[in-house]
Amino acid sequence: MAPEGSRVTDLLSSPRPGAADDLNDALTGAELARSRAETDVLLADHGVTYGSDDAAPGAPGWHLDPVPVVIDELEWTSLDSALVERAQLLDEVLVDLYGPRRLLTDALLPPEIVLAHPGFLRAVDGLRLPTARELVLTATDLTRDVSGGWVAIADRTQAPSGAGYAMEDRRVVARVRSGVYRQASIQRLGPFFHALKLALQDAAPAGTTSPRVVLLTSGPDSETAFDQSYLAAMLGLPMVEGSDLLVREGRVWMQGLDALEPVDVILRRVAADDCDPLELRADSRLGVPGLVRALRAGSVSVVNPLGSSVLENPALLAHLPRLARAVLGHDLALPTPLTHWCGDSTARAQVLAHLDRLVLKPTARRSRSTTVLGWTLDRAALDALAARIAAEPGAWVGQEPVGEPWATDTAAAVLRTFAVAHDGSYRVMAGGLARVAPSPSQQIVSNTLGAVARDVWVLSSETGTLPDPWLNGPGAAGPHRAVSGISPRTAENMFWLGRYAERAGDTVRHLRALVDRWNDYHHSPRSTGGRALGALLAAADVATPATWPGATTRSAPLDLRSLLLDRSSPRSVARSVRSRID
Repeated sequence: MAPEGSRVTDLLSSPRPGAADDLNDALTGAELARSRAETDVLLADHGVTYGSDDAAPGAPGWHLDPVPVVIDELEWTSLDSALVERAQLLDEVLVDLYGPRRLLTDALLPPEIVLAHPGFLRAVDGLRLPTARELVLTATDLTRDVSGGWVAIADRTQAPSGAGYAMEDRRVVARVRSGVYRQASIQRLGPFFHALKLALQDAAPAGTTSPRVVLLTSGPDSETAFDQSYLAAMLGLPMVEGSDLLVREGRVWMQGLDALEPVDVILRRVAADDCDPLELRADSRLGVPGLVRALRAGSVSVVNPLGSSVLENPALLAHLPRLARAVLGHDLALPTPLTHWCGDSTARAQVLAHLDRLVLKPTARRSRSTTVLGWTLDRAALDALAARIAAEPGAWVGQEPVGEPWATDTAAAVLRTFAVAHDGSYRVMAGGLARVAPSPSQQIVSNTLGAVARDVWVLSSETGTLPDPWLNGPGAAGPHRAVSGISPRTAENMFWLGRYAERAGDTVRHLRALVDRWNDYHHSPRSTGGRALGALLAAADVATPATWPGATTRSAPLDLRSLLLDRSSPRSVARSVRSRID
């Protein structure tokens, strides 16, 4: 359930009073409750999910509060420029790390931060996209400090998730708060997705006239399966799994029903080391064998490029100010928390001396370790953590907390922003995905811990909110290149979808006939209608009453509801619907 009160919203909204207060104060308590109930209904109707299908009952799903985070235009203009600057720096760093590596040879970065990080993939060293920017898509997580200024706490460069959720949140809130949304002047999200579509086309290998772009997914069990499918639908891209693709004669092909179809660009939502079991992670079943070889041949492009997750190493934040001065020639406009990499002996001593006041993060997201809030640990836990850091110092960073995380009257909140390469620079989504911890006691913002999403409204000086065709649903923003075929896996899924749908429909029709005749003839089993009812019961394999003509020892009280609700029965409607979903 969404947290109550406006104080939580103020953690991300502009600290200056004005239009933001007018928009969010327009709801009374009863209206807010109705809006939240309507939001929940719409999310369910749209099939918005978070988490895998095998998640435990009651596990957090996707929760959205209809009260938006509102940011004024002047503040956003400054933040937009700072995010573009940050994306440009990360792009330059990525190009150098897989190229001349001057940042290492000039001692601007300790080699261990890069070369020992699992995100650095030697198999793709020296490979480049045929675009002006190597880092096509990036996300930056922001929060506010005690002064109200923005601080960047993390970068997501592997396969940033959340853009689809952001658009779906806008779609729902624009409907629930339709009156306010139409009257307010709010910048649109559509230009970002249009720029993303162009960026994917531009990433195609040289000489490609009509690029074929696909979205590579790990499948329906992914936590962000909805985000992936929604994004693919908006961009008009076929979703494929690794088994749908193969490498032959040096290039990637999609398996169709009748023939192989060439693939030019892959928008991946699979971790890089899972993308090729031949060259990277041998036990991966999610990737495409031979993909790296096709990359070397220059016949396909992968967005973001394999190996880009090295930029997610939080140890980079400790050196980012120095990198900015060396690469850009000036300091970054968007600050980061003071970060200490424990691989440096001086920094490690600083961290160990102040463990109870720092946020401790592992340098690799796939490690067994998780973020630890030092002030929440007792002495024994602090000693155990210190021992782990001493055993693997290069695998940890200590970060100064932003704001007052121990405060009891506010909840932690994070704004994820998105930027995509566009016209030699970057275009930033006008807004993003805001997430708020469900209560002040929960100091880590995580969807798996029940974080509540919020739409982000960036005000505009233009009168009225311009219409946004993307709000009408996936695929509504104009024609897309038609998909000429489907994979055998998709065709098989469609076959079983139709089969289970037909089975459920047949059972429902059978039940309707049974109910109609039961009401009329169950008291007269020897009549013509009664005999017809008996035939229907036998066909449905439902136990008949013991007094019925021809009843056997297996007869039991009639329960037609089992044909509707019993998932253990292979003929029930519930079983067919469940099988259709699976």
